Amino acid sequence: MIGPMSQAAGPPESRESTTRALVLGGAVVALYLSLGAIDRLIGRVDGEAPASMAAASGLHAPIPLPTSDSQPWLALFTLGDSAAPLVWTFTAVDCTMAVLYGLLLSGLLAKLRAGQGRRPPTLLRLFTTPRPWVAWAAAAADLVENVLLLAIFLTGRAGEQMSARLVLATAVVSLIKWGALLLAVLPLASVALAWGWRRLGRRGG
Repeated sequence: MIGPMSQAAGPPESRESTTRALVLGGAVVALYLSLGAIDRLIGRVDGEAPASMAAASGLHAPIPLPTSDSQPWLALFTLGDSAAPLVWTFTAVDCTMAVLYGLLLSGLLAKLRAGQGRRPPTLLRLFTTPRPWVAWAAAAADLVENVLLLAIFLTGRAGEQMSARLVLATAVVSLIKWGALLLAVLPLASVALAWGWRRLGRRGG
Protein backbone atom coordinates (compact mmCIF):
# COMPACT_ATOMS: atom_id res chain seq x y z
CA MET A 1 0.00 0.00 0.00
CA ILE A 2 2.81 2.44 0.80
CA GLY A 3 4.53 2.06 -2.58
CA PRO A 4 1.48 2.62 -4.82
CA MET A 5 0.19 5.45 -2.67
CA SER A 6 3.53 7.27 -2.72
CA GLN A 7 3.77 6.80 -6.49
CA ALA A 8 0.26 8.12 -6.95
CA ALA A 9 1.04 11.13 -4.76
CA GLY A 10 4.17 11.98 -6.74
CA PRO A 11 2.71 13.51 -9.92
CA PRO A 12 0.17 15.75 -8.11
CA GLU A 13 2.92 17.06 -5.85
CA SER A 14 5.10 17.72 -8.88
CA ARG A 15 2.26 19.52 -10.65
CA GLU A 16 1.58 21.59 -7.54
CA SER A 17 5.25 22.56 -7.33
CA THR A 18 5.30 23.52 -11.01
CA THR A 19 2.11 25.55 -10.66
CA ARG A 20 3.52 27.35 -7.62
CA ALA A 21 6.71 28.21 -9.50
CA LEU A 22 4.74 29.50 -12.50
CA VAL A 23 2.49 31.65 -10.33
CA LEU A 24 5.44 33.11 -8.42
CA GLY A 25 7.39 33.63 -11.63
CA GLY A 26 4.46 35.39 -13.27
CA ALA A 27 4.00 37.62 -10.23
CA VAL A 28 7.71 38.52 -10.18
CA VAL A 29 7.65 39.44 -13.87
CA ALA A 30 4.49 41.55 -13.42
CA LEU A 31 6.00 43.39 -10.46
CA TYR A 32 9.27 43.91 -12.34
CA LEU A 33 7.40 45.51 -15.24
CA SER A 34 5.44 47.67 -12.79
CA LEU A 35 8.70 48.87 -11.25
CA GLY A 36 9.91 49.97 -14.67
CA ALA A 37 6.73 51.99 -15.23
CA ILE A 38 6.93 53.61 -11.78
CA ASP A 39 10.61 54.40 -12.24
CA ARG A 40 9.90 56.19 -15.52
CA LEU A 41 7.34 58.35 -13.72
CA ILE A 42 9.90 59.16 -11.02
CA GLY A 43 12.31 60.26 -13.75
CA ARG A 44 9.77 62.84 -14.95
CA VAL A 45 9.51 64.55 -11.56
CA ASP A 46 11.34 67.86 -11.34
CA GLY A 47 14.71 67.67 -9.66
CA GLU A 48 18.29 68.75 -10.17
CA ALA A 49 18.80 65.68 -12.39
CA PRO A 50 16.53 62.90 -13.68
CA ALA A 51 16.20 60.40 -10.82
CA SER A 52 15.92 56.64 -11.09
CA MET A 53 15.32 54.22 -8.24
CA ALA A 54 16.35 51.40 -10.57
CA ALA A 55 19.69 53.07 -11.32
CA ALA A 56 20.27 53.76 -7.62
CA SER A 57 19.67 50.09 -6.83
CA GLY A 58 21.82 48.85 -9.70
CA LEU A 59 25.22 47.22 -9.55
CA HIS A 60 27.78 49.83 -8.52
CA ALA A 61 31.27 48.89 -7.41
CA PRO A 62 31.99 51.08 -4.35
CA ILE A 63 35.46 51.88 -5.73
CA PRO A 64 36.27 54.72 -5.79
CA LEU A 65 34.29 55.38 -2.64
CA PRO A 66 31.07 57.28 -3.36
CA THR A 67 30.79 60.78 -1.92
CA SER A 68 27.95 63.11 -0.97
CA ASP A 69 27.86 64.27 -4.63
CA SER A 70 27.78 60.81 -6.23
CA GLN A 71 25.18 59.90 -8.81
CA PRO A 72 22.69 58.27 -9.21
CA TRP A 73 21.99 58.64 -5.48
CA LEU A 74 22.25 62.45 -5.55
CA ALA A 75 19.40 62.64 -8.07
CA LEU A 76 17.21 60.64 -5.67
CA PHE A 77 18.33 62.86 -2.78
CA THR A 78 17.31 66.06 -4.61
CA LEU A 79 13.89 64.86 -5.73
CA GLY A 80 10.99 67.12 -4.87
CA ASP A 81 8.21 66.32 -2.40
CA SER A 82 5.86 65.54 -5.29
CA ALA A 83 7.85 62.36 -5.92
CA ALA A 84 7.12 60.95 -2.46
CA PRO A 85 4.05 58.85 -3.45
CA LEU A 86 5.97 57.32 -6.35
CA VAL A 87 9.05 56.58 -4.24
CA TRP A 88 6.96 54.92 -1.53
CA THR A 89 5.05 52.92 -4.15
CA PHE A 90 8.26 51.79 -5.83
CA THR A 91 9.67 50.74 -2.46
CA ALA A 92 6.55 48.75 -1.55
CA VAL A 93 6.45 46.98 -4.92
CA ASP A 94 10.16 46.22 -4.85
CA CYS A 95 9.95 44.80 -1.31
CA THR A 96 7.04 42.59 -2.37
CA MET A 97 8.99 41.39 -5.40
CA ALA A 98 12.02 40.60 -3.21
CA VAL A 99 9.93 38.31 -1.00
CA LEU A 100 8.35 36.60 -4.01
CA TYR A 101 11.61 35.97 -5.85
CA GLY A 102 13.06 34.71 -2.58
CA LEU A 103 10.25 32.16 -2.39
CA LEU A 104 10.62 31.27 -6.06
CA LEU A 105 14.39 30.86 -6.20
CA SER A 106 14.71 29.12 -2.83
CA GLY A 107 12.03 26.62 -3.84
CA LEU A 108 13.67 25.89 -7.18
CA LEU A 109 17.10 25.56 -5.60
CA ALA A 110 15.81 23.26 -2.85
CA LYS A 111 14.17 21.02 -5.44
CA LEU A 112 17.34 21.01 -7.54
CA ARG A 113 19.52 20.17 -4.54
CA ALA A 114 17.23 17.29 -3.52
CA GLY A 115 17.49 15.84 -7.02
CA GLN A 116 21.27 16.10 -7.22
CA GLY A 117 22.28 14.65 -3.87
CA ARG A 118 25.88 14.87 -2.67
CA ARG A 119 28.60 15.28 -5.28
CA PRO A 120 32.39 15.64 -5.03
CA PRO A 121 33.37 19.34 -4.75
CA THR A 122 35.00 20.99 -7.77
CA LEU A 123 35.79 24.58 -8.68
CA LEU A 124 32.82 24.75 -11.07
CA ARG A 125 30.45 23.27 -8.48
CA LEU A 126 31.53 25.97 -6.06
CA PHE A 127 29.41 28.33 -8.17
CA THR A 128 26.76 25.92 -9.48
CA THR A 129 25.85 24.08 -6.29
CA PRO A 130 22.24 24.96 -5.39
CA ARG A 131 22.03 26.80 -2.08
CA PRO A 132 18.47 27.88 -1.16
CA TRP A 133 19.73 30.26 1.55
CA VAL A 134 21.49 32.35 -1.10
CA ALA A 135 18.11 33.31 -2.57
CA TRP A 136 16.98 34.57 0.83
CA ALA A 137 20.29 36.41 1.28
CA ALA A 138 19.58 38.26 -1.97
CA ALA A 139 16.01 39.05 -0.90
CA ALA A 140 17.19 40.28 2.51
CA ALA A 141 19.83 42.50 0.91
CA ASP A 142 17.17 43.85 -1.45
CA LEU A 143 14.94 44.78 1.49
CA VAL A 144 17.82 46.52 3.30
CA GLU A 145 18.73 48.32 0.07
CA ASN A 146 15.18 49.67 -0.20
CA VAL A 147 15.33 51.00 3.35
CA LEU A 148 18.64 52.75 2.61
CA LEU A 149 17.36 54.28 -0.63
CA LEU A 150 14.28 55.50 1.19
CA ALA A 151 16.55 57.02 3.85
CA ILE A 152 18.48 58.87 1.12
CA PHE A 153 15.25 60.29 -0.27
CA LEU A 154 13.85 61.27 3.14
CA THR A 155 17.05 62.97 4.32
CA GLY A 156 16.91 65.07 1.18
CA ARG A 157 13.42 66.19 2.16
CA ALA A 158 14.76 67.26 5.56
CA GLY A 159 17.18 69.69 3.91
CA GLU A 160 20.27 67.84 5.10
CA GLN A 161 23.42 67.10 3.12
CA MET A 162 23.54 63.65 1.60
CA SER A 163 25.58 61.30 3.76
CA ALA A 164 28.52 59.69 1.97
CA ARG A 165 28.40 56.84 4.49
CA LEU A 166 24.75 56.20 3.67
CA VAL A 167 25.57 56.12 -0.04
CA LEU A 168 28.50 53.77 0.57
CA ALA A 169 26.31 51.44 2.65
CA THR A 170 23.73 51.42 -0.14
CA ALA A 171 26.34 50.59 -2.78
CA VAL A 172 27.78 47.76 -0.66
CA VAL A 173 24.35 46.25 0.03
CA SER A 174 23.48 46.49 -3.67
CA LEU A 175 26.71 44.65 -4.49
CA ILE A 176 25.82 41.91 -1.99
CA LYS A 177 22.34 41.64 -3.48
CA TRP A 178 23.56 41.21 -7.04
CA GLY A 179 26.28 38.78 -6.00
CA ALA A 180 23.78 36.63 -4.12
CA LEU A 181 21.37 36.74 -7.05
CA LEU A 182 24.14 35.58 -9.36
CA LEU A 183 24.94 32.64 -7.06
CA ALA A 184 21.24 31.79 -6.91
CA VAL A 185 20.73 31.88 -10.68
CA LEU A 186 23.93 30.12 -11.78
CA PRO A 187 22.86 26.60 -10.64
CA LEU A 188 19.51 26.99 -12.42
CA ALA A 189 21.19 28.35 -15.55
CA SER A 190 23.71 25.49 -15.61
CA VAL A 191 20.92 22.91 -15.42
CA ALA A 192 18.98 24.68 -18.17
CA LEU A 193 22.07 24.80 -20.40
CA ALA A 194 22.82 21.12 -19.78
CA TRP A 195 19.23 20.21 -20.64
CA GLY A 196 19.35 22.28 -23.84
CA TRP A 197 22.69 20.70 -24.81
CA ARG A 198 21.25 17.22 -24.36
CA ARG A 199 18.24 18.12 -26.50
CA LEU A 200 20.49 19.42 -29.27
CA GLY A 201 22.58 16.26 -29.04
CA ARG A 202 19.53 14.04 -29.46
CA ARG A 203 18.36 15.99 -32.49
CA GLY A 204 21.82 15.92 -33.99
CA GLY A 205 22.06 12.18 -33.43
